[in-house]
Amino acid sequence: MQRPPWRKVLYLRQPYEDNYVDASFLDSLVLNANLHRYEYASMCRNAMGIVQQLSLLSIFLSIWSRVLSKTWNHRDLLILDTALLLCGYAAGL
Repeated sequence: MQRPPWRKVLYLRQPYEDNYVDASFLDSLVLNANLHRYEYASMCRNAMGIVQQLSLLSIFLSIWSRVLSKTWNHRDLLILDTALLLCGYAAGL
């Protein structure tokens, strides 16, 4: 008895096992249709903004926790901030 050809449909009952794979199953497969090639240097440049924001957040949280635990004084931080501002202005940064 000749079996009907296998069709790639789920709604019909076919005389094949559930895990049957026909030889033409992968004929319509398209590999890497929307693949984008990226350069490593451009990926690093684009990631720098995120890394900078995460670094600033960790610095802020570190300073804030030390001020709360009274390891550092507000006045000392203000003097340090003013000194760094003047040094940056004098250096032309």
